Amino acid sequence: MEAIRVQNLKQAWKLAIGLDQKKPGWKALEVLKAVILDKWGRTEEADRIVAGFYTEVDSNSDWQEEETLQSLQFFYGERRDWSSLAQVYQHLWTRSMNHSSLGETCVLYYIRGKDYSEAQKAANKLYRCYSSHYMAWWILSLLLQVRYEKADSRILILAGKLGNKYITESQSVSPSFIRLYILLLEQLRDYEQAKEIARRYFDLSSDVKKKDYMECFANLCYQNGQYEEALQYYEQLIVQQLENYHYWYMWMKCQMWMKSDCHFVESYLRNILEQTNQLFSRAQVNSQQVMECKTLQKRTLYMIQMEACREEIHLWEKKGLQVDWISQDLYAIIRQYLNDMSSLPCCSTDLKVFVSLLKPNERNQLWEEFLQPFTILSSSLLCSKERIFTTIERLWILLSLEPFSLPCMNTLLDHYHQLSRDDLVPFEHQYADGFILLVVNQLLCSLERCCSPRYLLQAIHVLELGKQASPYAVELRLFLVLFYAYLGCFERAIEEWDGMELKHIQTLSLSFLLGPFLYRWYDVNGMRWYHKILSLFEREHIEETPQGIFLAIRQQSYETALDIIQFQHKVDHSEVMLSYSIYSCHLFLFDQHRHSIRSAKGFSSDWLRLVEMCYRSLFIRQWKEETCLLEDLYILDDRSVWKKGLGIMNAESWLDSDEMRVYRVRLEYINLRLLLSFLLGEWTSLPHGCVVFFESAIDSIPEDKKECYDMVDYWYCFWQWISVLCRQGEEESTGNEFYQRWYSKWQSFVSWKKMDGKETLEYFPQQFPKWIYYVHQIGLYGLLSIAYLVDHRKQSSSILVDDWITPCRTGVMEWQSALQVILSTPVDEKYRLLAKTYTEKVQQLQQDIQYLSKLYKTLHPT
Repeated sequence: MEAIRVQNLKQAWKLAIGLDQKKPGWKALEVLKAVILDKWGRTEEADRIVAGFYTEVDSNSDWQEEETLQSLQFFYGERRDWSSLAQVYQHLWTRSMNHSSLGETCVLYYIRGKDYSEAQKAANKLYRCYSSHYMAWWILSLLLQVRYEKADSRILILAGKLGNKYITESQSVSPSFIRLYILLLEQLRDYEQAKEIARRYFDLSSDVKKKDYMECFANLCYQNGQYEEALQYYEQLIVQQLENYHYWYMWMKCQMWMKSDCHFVESYLRNILEQTNQLFSRAQVNSQQVMECKTLQKRTLYMIQMEACREEIHLWEKKGLQVDWISQDLYAIIRQYLNDMSSLPCCSTDLKVFVSLLKPNERNQLWEEFLQPFTILSSSLLCSKERIFTTIERLWILLSLEPFSLPCMNTLLDHYHQLSRDDLVPFEHQYADGFILLVVNQLLCSLERCCSPRYLLQAIHVLELGKQASPYAVELRLFLVLFYAYLGCFERAIEEWDGMELKHIQTLSLSFLLGPFLYRWYDVNGMRWYHKILSLFEREHIEETPQGIFLAIRQQSYETALDIIQFQHKVDHSEVMLSYSIYSCHLFLFDQHRHSIRSAKGFSSDWLRLVEMCYRSLFIRQWKEETCLLEDLYILDDRSVWKKGLGIMNAESWLDSDEMRVYRVRLEYINLRLLLSFLLGEWTSLPHGCVVFFESAIDSIPEDKKECYDMVDYWYCFWQWISVLCRQGEEESTGNEFYQRWYSKWQSFVSWKKMDGKETLEYFPQQFPKWIYYVHQIGLYGLLSIAYLVDHRKQSSSILVDDWITPCRTGVMEWQSALQVILSTPVDEKYRLLAKTYTEKVQQLQQDIQYLSKLYKTLHPT
């Protein structure tokens, strides 16, 4: 195992072969051989070895040996496939129910693999089979399932009842369960009960535990609106930990909410900012006047001010708005902070999150101010003992402001020579290594330089210089590996690779330092090397994956995008992450090529493979993204993709799941299923199962949920009319009847006028989200259906053009006029922003309608 951990795979394989000769048939050794094969990329062979164990499990007791289980843990741990490991323990537990430890391990691995529904089932089984001690496990799995799998929140009520029963019946309750139960009550918003439990069961035997108790009570009181009581707790916490700016911030928020004139979030955040400014002014004049100014440090005041600005910016962003004056306030606070605190080692850490919120012009102003000292002061003065912290912190803040905004290379090299003196302590050598990375960044700060062997050779020279001073700096060696590989000097790259002590590499620092340089190159080979190197470590580089995929697609290197996606899926088996990455990239390409795509035959075969990889995840999980899927179905015009999607949906029993009990989700599932069947021409009448769903839903929806009823009723009429269109020999009167029913439903949704015909903005914003949804979704389904019929030259009645294209055009014109009225009238800003967003969708629909009209006239001149 140790040889595998340090990536010495050849030595590990030799040892395994030798042991196999001495002890043939040893299951633990077979698993370790599978690990080595998996790391060599021979995944199928590794899977075959492990899969063979499942056929022998009933007749062989070697599985339960500790060494075999440790090897299996190592195998699945290297893959990060915790759910499969949980299944192993569950299988063993089923065979020997006397061993509760197997069930415990099963639950823990399911939780680690984020498969909370399976964890809930296993924990429930533990509780039923053994003592009430396992009820805590059951409750925890229920809570995780609701929080992370978006399960029905009513499960929390069950968990709350179980927790109350457990506390009532147990003679002694562990502190960890008390914390879990309080968290559960907090999710249920039963704050009074949570406070009562905390009073009864919290251990106050030490100062640390008392502090935890006060934090818990302060949080519960604040969420429950008991700001005066929360204020008292935060005051006590401040006395214990003066430098914790979060306590001060919450203390001020409580004060603001206690005032009668603060009824809105925006106003109280603004008041917090004003009060903090007043506190800061008083603290500068005389720090002895008030209690909070005696001990309140400058850094704490700055952090409170910046935190208030950050929260307010995010609050407005959620509403789709950007307010300039908040960013201006934040910029002024950051400048004051830099004037007073730039010598602190935590300066760049404090400002990193806040600098990213500034406007581009404000970031440019900071950049110019930061560069000024480097043009005035010499390198020896900048790197002196008194200024070293300030210099380094300013350089890293410059890097966060703008990747290419560092001083020139010669200046940085001069700084490096000052820092790499022999009399420096090891701590200061780390700053020297940081300077080398900054020099490399400056050398390769443009696309032309990144692709030029001349500049790469200069960068290698600088890195070799840094390696002489810091022979154990892993980051420098990694850059050398990549640069040598890019130039084709693979022997030198392997030599540098073998010279590193891989077990000492920190994955997160590796990702942070290495990733941005490679992505900035727009270089495919560099990215492949980067991901290949990372595949040998802990593989915790999820944040870089979407960015790398975007880059590969932008360069039309679909094979590289596939490599990165397949690698990421192999690493963490995250279907959600996989589907999100592909879906985001798909949206990017679709928006870029929307107007030219129909003139081409379609995307390349590589892109089709990329799309097909995500269809299973998107069909099953991404319910809200069906608009993108429908457009894909039309544009790709690939029957194999349609057929595969329909096969997936027919094979899944999702109609019986808890999520499908929601009418909206179930309805969209059926709509998508019917559309796929329609595009494939696999039905001429509405399927019996869909008829049952529509009719039972219409009968069972409560009267107070009129919107749900209207939605189901509309789509029932729509698919009935489509069925009539598809059936040959149908009487025209029947088709007209169903058409009139459908069209009247559509008009009831798209109409933005009152019954008396007077246009009123008071009515329209109220119906705005619902109206927009129906026009867009209905128009999209209609356009797809007619496009299919026209493109494939199907015979249809004369109702096709007059009663499809004309209503579509009419609906879009009404939509456009409504949006223009909103944009020209003083209404709520959020509606104005929505109107701007959907104006673009109107234009796209208009172009689609024009395209379909021309296409129909070309195919049917008469």
